[in-house]
Amino acid sequence: MVRLPEKLPSHLLADEKITRLNGEKVAVARTVGNDCVLGASVALGADTANLTEAYKHFKDEAQSLSPDYSPETVNTDGWN
Repeated sequence: MVRLPEKLPSHLLADEKITRLNGEKVAVARTVGNDCVLGASVALGADTANLTEAYKHFKDEAQSLSPDYSPETVNTDGWN
């Protein structure tokens, strides 16, 4: 867990893991940086709207720690 704004990473990786929840396919949207899992949220679908909502949890938490936080790069493994 990052508790100091200066520890927020400049470079992030965002990737999804398809799994099942109560028998239904879901995507776990994961955000990592500096060898640390920074966020993981369940998206009920692997589409733009659901994944955007899931990744927004990390964004909101990071910006509550540092309102002007914006990473330099984000590797999305092919997702726009």
